[in-house]
Amino acid sequence: MHGDPAPTPPRSPTWLQKLKHETAEYLAVFAYMAAILLAFAIYNSAILAEYGVAYLPIAFGLLEAAILAKIVVIGQAFHFGVRFDGRPLAWTVLYRSIVFALLTAAFAVAEEGVKRLLHHQKLIEHRALDAPWAWDRAVAHAVILFVAFVPLFAIQELGKALGPGKLSGYFFGDRRRGHPEAKG
Repeated sequence: MHGDPAPTPPRSPTWLQKLKHETAEYLAVFAYMAAILLAFAIYNSAILAEYGVAYLPIAFGLLEAAILAKIVVIGQAFHFGVRFDGRPLAWTVLYRSIVFALLTAAFAVAEEGVKRLLHHQKLIEHRALDAPWAWDRAVAHAVILFVAFVPLFAIQELGKALGPGKLSGYFFGDRRRGHPEAKG
């Protein structure tokens, strides 16, 4: 069949398209993590206020959200947590949440270690009450991040399963567009 043109292979995205996509992904993860972390900052501040301590670490929450978002975006670029891709979404989401909670916990421990070395402190304190960064807080932080990652990765995986632009279309566009029961 000489008249049929050969199908053109899909073009790979340009660096500008990749940059736009990565920036949008980063901003979405940042906004989500900032909302979660700022909610916890407000909660912690309310608890501390009961003891007469005025403390609202908004800047710290925003900085941590920015760092966590970057870790997530870079981790996804390096395909962390993809072992269960193709399996039921529940397993994929739980696995990715565990992997990224452990990854962010490792970064937090490394960051604390560097801070202690820079300030000429011991890496490990003997008594948890004397330690400015207690291990029980680190475990609690990892658990909170795991719980926060579950809906984040559930939404991301659902978006992948539906196809490009479908989920965001349902959230921010015409919900009927692309729906199998849509009329007209």
